[in-house]
Amino acid sequence: MKRKLAITILVLIQHMVFAQPGKLELTPKFPKPQDELEIVYTTGFAHSTPETPVTAEILSVNMHEAPQLQNITMVQAGKKWTAKFKLSSTAVHFLVRIKLKDHVDDNGGKAWRFVFYNTARQPVKDAFLARAYICSMGGTKDFSVKKSVEDEDNYLKDELKYYPGNIDAFSYKWSRMMENGKTEMAKKELLDVYNANKENKELVKDLVPWFDRLQMENQIVQLKDSLMRATPKGEIAFRERMKKLMTSESPSFAIAEIPAILTDFPNMPAGAREMLIEGMVNVCLHQAFFEKAVEFIDKYDPESLTKYTLVAKAMIEKGEKLPIAVHLLEKEIDLINHATPAQVAYAGVDRDLTLGNAQYIYALGLHKQGKNTQALQAFDSSYQILHGQNVSANEDYLQLLFEEKKYEHVVILSEACLLTSNEHPKITELYKSASQKLNVPQREIDLQLDAIRKKAQDAMVKTLANKMLNETAPEFHLKYPDGNSAKLSNLKGKIIVLDFWATWCQPCIASLPKLQEMHDKYKSNPEVVILAVDKSETGNTQMEREQKMKDFIAKNKYAFNALYDDNAVADKYKVDGIPATIFIDRNGVIRFREHGLEDREFSKRVDFLLQQK
Repeated sequence: MKRKLAITILVLIQHMVFAQPGKLELTPKFPKPQDELEIVYTTGFAHSTPETPVTAEILSVNMHEAPQLQNITMVQAGKKWTAKFKLSSTAVHFLVRIKLKDHVDDNGGKAWRFVFYNTARQPVKDAFLARAYICSMGGTKDFSVKKSVEDEDNYLKDELKYYPGNIDAFSYKWSRMMENGKTEMAKKELLDVYNANKENKELVKDLVPWFDRLQMENQIVQLKDSLMRATPKGEIAFRERMKKLMTSESPSFAIAEIPAILTDFPNMPAGAREMLIEGMVNVCLHQAFFEKAVEFIDKYDPESLTKYTLVAKAMIEKGEKLPIAVHLLEKEIDLINHATPAQVAYAGVDRDLTLGNAQYIYALGLHKQGKNTQALQAFDSSYQILHGQNVSANEDYLQLLFEEKKYEHVVILSEACLLTSNEHPKITELYKSASQKLNVPQREIDLQLDAIRKKAQDAMVKTLANKMLNETAPEFHLKYPDGNSAKLSNLKGKIIVLDFWATWCQPCIASLPKLQEMHDKYKSNPEVVILAVDKSETGNTQMEREQKMKDFIAKNKYAFNALYDDNAVADKYKVDGIPATIFIDRNGVIRFREHGLEDREFSKRVDFLLQQK
C-alpha cells in the first residue's frame, strides 16, 4: 500500500511540472523586425537543471515562406527564465511556448503570440492576416492556438484597418465568404473596394482576378480593356496572353506564341518564365521537334540543368538521333558538375538527384548504341550518386548486368535494392534468375528472399515513423461532380489522401495513371478515401474551369474521385508546387506531405497509416 501511495505521489509531482500556464513577458513591448528581443518566463512549478534545461521554442511566421522554428536554451534566475534572440527581418508574427523535457507550457493550448510593429508603432503589414490564418487552423506546425471564427474575423478587420489596400487580406476574406455561401456579399464588397480605389492602379490590377473568379463578366471585360489600353505590355496584358495560350490546344500556336511572350514581357516573374520555357520544350517533344527544342533551350535557357536531359530522353525513347542525344547528356552532365551553388538554387533542383538522373539517361543512350562497357560505368555512377533510390535505373542496370553475365554482381546489387523495399517484382526475378545461374538451390533462394522482405518491411516502418508530421488538418469543403460534399469533418476515422494536380501540369498528367492504380487498389477499402483535387485551371469562369477538369477525366476514362478546387483548399494546405500529395490519418492529422510520389511509395504510406491505431 505504501509503495502504491509513493508511486502515486511521484506521478502527481511529475505532472505538476507546467500544471498551470506560466507568465511570459516580451521586451520591447512594440518589437520591430531585427530588434533583439527578450522573453521572461515565470512559473511556480517548473524546475531546471543543466541536464534538463528549459527551452523556449519560437516559431516566426510570414505569409510568403514556411514558418521558421528556433530552440533557445533559457537562463535561470530564481523562478524566472530569460532568453534573448533575433528573428528574420521578413517575420511579421511569432509564437512562443516553453518546454522542459517532455512537458510543454503553451499557455493552456493557446501559444503566446506577438506581432511586429513599424517605427510608428503600427503592426507591420500581414501581421494580423497571419494571426487570422493561424487562428482559422487552430495553430500552425504543431503550435496550438484557440480556433475561433470571431477572433479570425476581428484579426482580418484589424489588418484591413491598418492596411486597407492589402489584397492578400481581401483575398483571404472573400475566399472565406465563398466557402460559406456568401458569394453575393463578396461581389458587393469587391465592387465597393474597386469604386473606392479606382485611382490606385496597383490595387485595381490585383482586383482583376477576383472579378474573374466571382464571374462578374460585365465588369471584368470593361476593366481589362481599360487597363490594357493604358499599359499594352503591362501585367494585365501579360495575364491575358498567358490565359489565351493556356486555353489553346494548338501546338503550332504555342510554338509561335511562347517565344513572342518571352520577348514582349522580359520582366515577367521568374516562375512564369520557367513555366513558359518548360511548356515550349514539352510541346516540341510531344511533336517530336527535337532540333527546335534544342535551339529554344540554347537561346532561352542555355545553362539549364534539366532540359537537355528531357530532350535527350525523348530521343533515346524513340531511338532517334542517338549520337546527338548522348552529346546533349554529356553537355548537361558537365553543366551540372560545374554549376555554382547559386545556379543550383536558382534552378530549384537537387544537384545529386539531377546529376544521377542525367547519368541514368546517359547510360540508356550508350546502351542503345551498343556501348555496354561505357553504359555499365554510367549506370554505376548513377547508382552511387542516387544511393540506389531510382527504381527504374536499378532495374535497367541489373538487366544489363544480367545480359553481360555478371551474375554475382546482379545478386549483390539486387539484394541491396530489395532491402529498400520488397515491392520490386522485376528486381526480385533478376535476383532469382542470377542465383539460379550461380546454381543456388531454390529453397535457399526463397529463404533469403523472405529474410530480405522482413528486413525491408522493418526498415520501412522505422523510416516512415521518423518522417511523420503532426499538423492538424484544416477543414476543407469540396464538391464531387454529382454535387455531394466532401468535408474533412465528415471523413473522420478514415485515411484521407489529397492528391493535388491540374490538367496543364505535365508531371501531374504523368502521375495520374499511378493514382488510378492506387484507386483500384483501395476502392473496396472503406477506411481509405482518395481525392484527386484539381488545384486550378484556366478559363473565364469557375464553371468553365471545372468543366475542363471533367472533360479531361472523361477523355482519359479515370475512375478516381476528381474534385475542382480553384486554389481554396490548396491555399489552406499550403500547396505550392504540384503534383503534391497529403496524407491525413484517422484523427484528422497531416502525417505526410510529398511531391511526385511513385506508386510504391504512395502505397507504403497508406498501408502504414492503416496499421496505426
